[in-house]
Amino acid sequence: MGKNDRTYELVAVALLFLLIFGLASGLLIFTTFADFVYGPVEHKCAEEGEKTGEYGLPRTCCENLTRLSGIGGYEGDCTVPMPSALLYTCADCGNGVCDIENNENKCNCPQDCII
Repeated sequence: MGKNDRTYELVAVALLFLLIFGLASGLLIFTTFADFVYGPVEHKCAEEGEKTGEYGLPRTCCENLTRLSGIGGYEGDCTVPMPSALLYTCADCGNGVCDIENNENKCNCPQDCII
């Protein structure tokens, strides 16, 4: 291994370190800014009818609730959608009521929405 090869390795390691350090610093700055603007995220669950999926909102639905996107089902297409940055609604899927206001439909909650 020549002197030039060793120099290239050191430069590559230094650049990799700077990239990782830069990404970590950027994430810290973004999180601090978002906490300043929106307030810190509380790690509580979302109740029925509440939204999840956006910064500042709960990450999960409360116990016995289902996180529904509302995509599909309205025109007979039950294809699972690609993951996206959509807001999700927490619904009581399985209570015998097809609650379309909380995004229940025949695809994501067939036990409540037969048609």
